[in-house]
Amino acid sequence: MPHLRSFIIRLLNRVRLARLENDLTEQLASHREMIKDDLMSRGVGAAEAEFAARRAVGNEQLIREFTRDEMLHRWIDGSIRDMRYAIRSLFRVPGFSIAVVVTLALGIGANTAIFSIVDRVLLRPLPYPDPERIMLLHETAPNSPNMDVNPSNWFDWQRDSKTFDSFAAWTDRVPLTLTGQGEPERLQTELVSHEFFSVLGVRPFLGSDFTAENDRPGTDATAILNYSFWRKVFGWP
Repeated sequence: MPHLRSFIIRLLNRVRLARLENDLTEQLASHREMIKDDLMSRGVGAAEAEFAARRAVGNEQLIREFTRDEMLHRWIDGSIRDMRYAIRSLFRVPGFSIAVVVTLALGIGANTAIFSIVDRVLLRPLPYPDPERIMLLHETAPNSPNMDVNPSNWFDWQRDSKTFDSFAAWTDRVPLTLTGQGEPERLQTELVSHEFFSVLGVRPFLGSDFTAENDRPGTDATAILNYSFWRKVFGWP
């Protein structure tokens, strides 16, 4: 415990040192001014009153060190007493304590989940080369702010755009079910044009990428599996 207390004191010294120093400086200056004003009201000259006030206050450096340590020790002792009282109060009413713990757990869990989503969607850059150059385009209508792009418009953008290097079409509204591998399994799938991976600047880990031939009507459907699905269903490696 003494080592822990010493560590806490050193930590708090770093965290609260600036504020404590400012408070002590203001208090010492105020005390010195009060003594000086009292001496001057008795007819003592300003310079002599200033000198006497400084002597009366004493060694300010020693006062700062002593007062700072006392304030920190008092703050730590008060915090420890408050923690002990809170713990004893919780043990006296176990039902209330369980409700408090569950509420805190739910609140912390919800905040963690929300932060994870915000971090992944808004804060963390996309895991692709030059993520700041990747944009998601969609169409809007008075009652539909986020509509899928009309295919004819997409072809026009591809042909006529002078702003973007390349385009790729993508939609996640194609639900599929896997059969022939045990129990049928609903899959999370995305239908993309052959430019999809080249726009993102990545290539499949194994196998070939999509080609323009895959986009032609009447050709057999081609799928690229993500790594976790590949391992889970087909047992590789």
